[in-house]
Amino acid sequence: MSLSDTEWEQPSDDAHGIADALVDQALLVAAAKRRLTARLNKAADAQIAALLDETTDYTAPVVPGMAGAVTQALRELEDDQLEQDAAAAHAELNAVADQATADAEPQLYYGSLPEFVSKFLVRAYRREIAARRTWCKQWWKHPEVTARLDALWRSWEALRLEPGTGMSVWWRDHADHHMARILDPDGPFKGCTTEGHQTNGKLEPLPWDNPPEALYGHTMSSS
Repeated sequence: MSLSDTEWEQPSDDAHGIADALVDQALLVAAAKRRLTARLNKAADAQIAALLDETTDYTAPVVPGMAGAVTQALRELEDDQLEQDAAAAHAELNAVADQATADAEPQLYYGSLPEFVSKFLVRAYRREIAARRTWCKQWWKHPEVTARLDALWRSWEALRLEPGTGMSVWWRDHADHHMARILDPDGPFKGCTTEGHQTNGKLEPLPWDNPPEALYGHTMSSS
């Protein structure tokens, strides 16, 4: 049996009835879901309010198991809050400890070796550069001088914090010792004058050779 063209274009009354029934059923299900959702929400609100304020009397319908679920949820929220508070307190303690450590560590008075030399050493250590004394304005081109001045700077930074005799010790044991070597006519500035760097010839490194490999496990090139 087949349907005619008219029957395809115009559904029978039975077909309309079935369709209407399906639509009505869908509407009923949707309405039931809305009502159930509203009831659950109302019950949940009542349970939460009752748990937060035990003195209030609530007569809303109670869903079985809702009180336990709400209590567990509130307990988890409280635990999460406690964990967050503990983490925040731990971070604050670490920040305070780091700041205390930073405050306890002495800060450098001069930020670099050139600053120490230009702002303190050459102004405090005043000398007339005589014929047999040498000084080079380009001191950083002399490795030995750079190392000695760096030692002067670091010892000054340490001893300036010593009460009483700290600076006296620095002048006696450090400044006088190293500056005498630096300004020695045969010292690291030999060949330099107050006018220029190594105008009278270049100083060569000390002669050296590799020690036996068995002593240190490896050798270095002498070039």
